[in-house]
Order: sequence, then structure tokens, then C-alpha cells
Amino acid sequence: MLTTNQTTLVSDVMTKNVITAKENTTIEEVFEKLKDNHIHHIPIVNEQEEIVGLISYQDVVKLFHPSTTYNHPQGWLKTKGFLQSLLAKEIMTKNIYSLNPDSQLSDAIELLLENQFHCIPIISNKKILGMLTPFDIIKRFKEG
Repeated sequence: MLTTNQTTLVSDVMTKNVITAKENTTIEEVFEKLKDNHIHHIPIVNEQEEIVGLISYQDVVKLFHPSTTYNHPQGWLKTKGFLQSLLAKEIMTKNIYSLNPDSQLSDAIELLLENQFHCIPIISNKKILGMLTPFDIIKRFKEG
């Protein structure tokens, strides 16, 4: 059976060099970043590069589905022009769980399992340092 070392830190396993988007990035641009970089989650940062939210590939795909409606101040809209003008800050998840780089990997695994998360941003002083996904953990186990 595979086990984690109690001293393994999330910083040892996380993906570094995280691709981010600004709060005022259009959803069209966010979608392109997700597709072009083959990623499933993108942290949203403010002008000071502090993480303020998170958008998943699934969040964006839902907007393009014909049955999806979105509550916009101007009413329920579903047009291509609307999706091109929709900003990251309008759909991002704002209340995100995060860990610091010195957190134990075992704690991160518990957080992923208990909440059925697909990623955890790793931050320090509100700045994104990395992302931890189940895929990162699987790679770590494979490497030994």
C-alpha cells in the first residue's frame, strides 16, 4: 500500500509556475488560457497579484451550455456578446480554501477528500505559489 511520509510538505508536491488571470479578464480569455495550457483551474488575482478567487474549466463550460442562464444586472442573458463581456470577477469562486507551502501533504489529502475539491491553491501572504491537485499527489506516489 502506498503511504505518505508525515514530513512531506505540499511545497514538495505542488505544481509551481501557476498560470493566473486578473479579475477583469474576460471569460473568453480565461477559457483560452485553460484550453491552451491544458489546465483545469485558474487562480484569479488582483492588481497586487493577490489571489481573490478561482475559476474551474467546468465553471466556464457551464456558461456555454444551452440550458445555462446567468443572473446579470441587466437580466438573464445568454448571448455570445454577453459571454465575451463577462469578467472573471463575476463568476469566480471567492471563498476558496487554501494552504500554505509548509502544510503537511496528509492535511491536504484530507482537505481534498472531505470537501471533494479538485485543487487547492498554495499561498503565502495572499500570493499564489502553487496549486495542488490529486494528479500531483498521484505523480508523487508513482515517483516514490
